[in-house]
This record gives sequence, C-alpha cells and structure tokens, in this order.
Amino acid sequence: MVVIKRLVKQRQDSIEQFTAGGRADLAQAEEAEMAILKTYLPAEMPTDQIKAIALAKKTELGINDRAKIGILVGAVMKETKGQTDGKIVKEIVESLF
Repeated sequence: MVVIKRLVKQRQDSIEQFTAGGRADLAQAEEAEMAILKTYLPAEMPTDQIKAIALAKKTELGINDRAKIGILVGAVMKETKGQTDGKIVKEIVESLF
C-alpha cells in the first residue's frame, strides 16, 4: 500500500509539472494512470472523522501549544493508520490552533 501511495504522489507531482509546462496530453496520461492506481488504495477517511480524532488526541495528550503540532500530527497519523494523507492531517491539526 505504501508503494502505491508513493506512485500516486509521483503521478500528482508529474501532473502539476506537465500542466505548468503546457503539456496537457502528458498530464492526462498521468491522470489516467493515477486513477487506476487509486482503485487499489482503501477509501480515504472523511475530514470530519479526522478532525474528531485530532480533537480527541489533542485533549488526551493535553496539547495546547502550537509548538507541539508535530506531536499531534504524529499521533493522529498513527490513529488513522494510513487511511489519510499527512498533508490533510497537518492542515486539520493546524486549524485547531
């Protein structure tokens, strides 16, 4: 599963670069490959569920300081067990402060 996620991320990065470079044809090819790869991944966890987990972990760990965001992100990532992207978790955790 980690390998497939890495491949999806590579495709996403390629799509952004091809789009910025004006190569819509290559971007479409990457999007098609990414869609196929995503069929092998489990469904993403909804953001409201991630936020609920983040709030619970924040309370459980007693984190009230913005300097400890990394600890909270790590705890939420461990709890979600790869069902969400770390970037999304970081955005949700930052919104709590």
